[in-house]
Amino acid sequence: MPPWVCLGAAGSEFLGVGRIALGQVAGVEAELEPARPVVNVSTAGAGAPVVMTLEDAGAVVVTVLALLAPVVAAVVIVVLLVLLAVRRWRRRWTGAGGT
Repeated sequence: MPPWVCLGAAGSEFLGVGRIALGQVAGVEAELEPARPVVNVSTAGAGAPVVMTLEDAGAVVVTVLALLAPVVAAVVIVVLLVLLAVRRWRRRWTGAGGT
């Protein structure tokens, strides 16, 4: 396992963001590493390109998620705050509030 994968321990793994930022892509490829010899022996080497393609696809997906997750989270938080503010404003000015 590459050393940078272990750097995300102890508190920086809030919602998995620490692991993604510090080498989760390497973890995707490391998870399929034990399968390579089995695939090579069972398919006489023909399955190696398929396994490598799956590793690369997994790495791309994890990278894209690592880039999009903070943006999506920020958008969701802003939308929720706006909805909360509109709701409070309507209650205050229509007189339908209870708190």
